[in-house]
Amino acid sequence: MSRLSCRNLVAVLSMTLAASACAPSGVPLGDDEESADSSEKAFTSAAATLVTLDFDGELSAPWQSNTTKLIKTQLFYTVGQLNDQHSVGRLDRVVITDVKRVSTGDGWMKVTYHASLPVAWGSKTAIPDEYRLVFPRKIGPQSLKSFTTKYSGACVEEQGHAVSSDNFWYHFRPDADGCAIEGADSTSTTASVEISPMNTSAKYPEYDRIWSDGALNVVAVFGKYEDYATSPSDAGIIAYNEFIEGLRGGVASGFSTTPASVPTNPGVAATDVTFSGTVNGRQVNVTALLIDSPKVATAAFDTRYGELTKKADFVIYNGHAGLGANVRALSTKGQFVKGRYTMFFLNGCDTFAYLDDTIAKRFAEKNADDPNGTKYADVLVNAMPAYFSELPDTSLAIIEALSDPDSPDTYESILSKIDPSQVVLATGEEDNTFLPGAQAFDKIDVANVLAPAQLHRYETPVLPAGRYVVRTTENGAAQGDVDVYVGLGYAPTVELYDQRPYLYGSNEEVVIDLTQPTKLHVMVRAYEESPVDHNHYRLVVE
Repeated sequence: MSRLSCRNLVAVLSMTLAASACAPSGVPLGDDEESADSSEKAFTSAAATLVTLDFDGELSAPWQSNTTKLIKTQLFYTVGQLNDQHSVGRLDRVVITDVKRVSTGDGWMKVTYHASLPVAWGSKTAIPDEYRLVFPRKIGPQSLKSFTTKYSGACVEEQGHAVSSDNFWYHFRPDADGCAIEGADSTSTTASVEISPMNTSAKYPEYDRIWSDGALNVVAVFGKYEDYATSPSDAGIIAYNEFIEGLRGGVASGFSTTPASVPTNPGVAATDVTFSGTVNGRQVNVTALLIDSPKVATAAFDTRYGELTKKADFVIYNGHAGLGANVRALSTKGQFVKGRYTMFFLNGCDTFAYLDDTIAKRFAEKNADDPNGTKYADVLVNAMPAYFSELPDTSLAIIEALSDPDSPDTYESILSKIDPSQVVLATGEEDNTFLPGAQAFDKIDVANVLAPAQLHRYETPVLPAGRYVVRTTENGAAQGDVDVYVGLGYAPTVELYDQRPYLYGSNEEVVIDLTQPTKLHVMVRAYEESPVDHNHYRLVVE
């Protein structure tokens, strides 16, 4: 049976250097309470769509009262199999209902339940109608050890991982070649998949709040690949060194540093470096910190991080998620100031799955006008693994975007500059109010020609709210075939776009109703199997 029954979504609007920042070597933290909360939260991404998986589940376990903990332990097995689809669920937001338990007469019980799980699905266009999930049937320490022993050899993405019952859920791939799970050991269910109304589009970071004090203050924390490592070959230390060099050669070129002399590849010799200078006459301060990991951070780090975060506009953690342990640890650290807006990026593996409400609650406690904790905080996370080799460029891309308030970028545009394999998304942006001023625009009216599989890109200035039409027409004697792709606030690709007509030939039209000032990005691409070698077209955007 195919796990995917797909539909095409035409538009959803409104230890090597290649090591990943995952380190799946711990035990997932379960909730002890008998209830499982949750309302969905807003979501924006250049690569993913927020969907809800609704399904009925079943498990067996020794008789006990805390069924919610058992259910959540079973649901951790969604992480690996959803990663196989470039996706992951937000486990703290699962809604569990209709829980029933029945004694089986042998000291065990059968538990049935219904779950609604928000999932960052790793596509803007190919969204399934349904998805089959597979779970271990028996939930308990010894049962899961037995399940791991029996199936971890075949039911993983690739060999070579140190798989145990503590992390098999992370590596679990029931569709792997050679994986055949016996019915007595597993349960399966078909989840319905619905696109969430909480998807947003063309949202901006709060540029005006970031620059309200005349400076951009950045705190970039890098964790090591191995706690307590000192070798320059550690992937986390390499990433930290490359970030320092990237600052020197990029946005912080010519800046002063503290300490005044920072060696090439500073590593453990200089674990706290601040760059200070101006970009286009505006003050920019970037502090880079190298630590072992948040879960083993020292009191000295906690103090330093606390002082820095009081004035921070952007805080990024680059390193192992630690199966959520590092994410949770860092979320409890830092000091935040009433009325101050801060962007966070928890840049480790699958951090969307481990994100909870700690940061939001801390901001809500500081701000009476922000009961949801989202007015003064946006949090960026990954739906997929992040690789240490990409951490420096990811950090620099966001810093460079924030350092240029004269040309503000939407979240989609910023995130499109990051390795798409990470499937980065922003949460908490739903109440952001910043909008760039609309600019003068008459229209785009251009004639051009494309060979098969070639493309041209166009973009408007920031347009005021209103209705706009994007139209291509034949512009030659021979009938060609060009396709139109439109992105709101970001450059579309063949895989990522907001609208595409899906028509044969070159006569295509898209009507767009903007609800707020936004740039339109248009890509015109000639079909690779076009009937002609020269596809002449005329593009009008008005």
